[in-house]
Amino acid sequence: MVATPKYSSSGVPFGDVVKQKLKDIGFTCRIAGEPAGDYLAGGFSTRFKDVSGEEKLVFRKRRKQWKLIGYFMTKNCSVML
Repeated sequence: MVATPKYSSSGVPFGDVVKQKLKDIGFTCRIAGEPAGDYLAGGFSTRFKDVSGEEKLVFRKRRKQWKLIGYFMTKNCSVML
């Protein structure tokens, strides 16, 4: 089971999620700068009301529960030449 994050405009400065697609998901035992353990990383292509971008979420399993330890958002932009 994969949990898809849900947001509201009160929690994210980009507005409500309009469309979201899972791009990748993977498990690993090591992440740079973190102790060895069970990690899950997932990537989403997300379009918010006001902007679109790529989201990365990183979870670590501790005491039989997955906890969010990282959230990264990269906004898409266009350059006109």
